[in-house]
Amino acid sequence: GSILYNFDTDTLKICDIDFYEKMPCRPAQPPWGSPRYLSPEEHDGTGPLDHRTNVFRMGACAFGLIGGELD
Repeated sequence: GSILYNFDTDTLKICDIDFYEKMPCRPAQPPWGSPRYLSPEEHDGTGPLDHRTNVFRMGACAFGLIGGELD
């Protein structure tokens, strides 16, 4: 991944330039990575990947970071 910092606006953005696609998109193959971080539409391939997919992944990562995946 990459971290981009804009000194003019004092903002930080985290992105993965290698896998950038305009949203919404429908990937030709399932995304790589742990299944516990995949949203429902990524598991079954039924819907487009959009901002809701990103929110789901960020929530899954936060849940894991605070120790929720051990419950």
